[in-house]
Amino acid sequence: MPNIRTTNLLWVLICALALVTGLAGGKMGFAGENPNTQSVGNFRDDYPLKEIRAKTFKDETVQLDGNAFIDCTFDNVTFRFDGEAPFSFTNDHFSPNSKYAITSNNPVVKATIGLMSAFIKMETPAQSQPKGNK
Repeated sequence: MPNIRTTNLLWVLICALALVTGLAGGKMGFAGENPNTQSVGNFRDDYPLKEIRAKTFKDETVQLDGNAFIDCTFDNVTFRFDGEAPFSFTNDHFSPNSKYAITSNNPVVKATIGLMSAFIKMETPAQSQPKGNK
């Protein structure tokens, strides 16, 4: 059974990445683009993702931009997302009791990560208090 804290963190990361994608789209705009396509910079529907299959990532930084992870396993990794290209996860596995982090070289993504970290801290203040203190 997955660790609830890990599951919540993964949902927060997914939400953060969705927010960054929306911010990047708003910043780039759609002026001068073909009205028949729905692209946002490199985030177009037919973007050619590099497939990575059945690989185990352990204790390393994993670049998300432009990659499709299929049947991969992640254990104690830092995900790097710079907002340069889309990515996907398909049937991947996240090791229980592992630690995960996200980082970026993009200032907009970094700000979003900071915002999401603040939300996580607000959501879990009781866990950081020592037991027995009332």
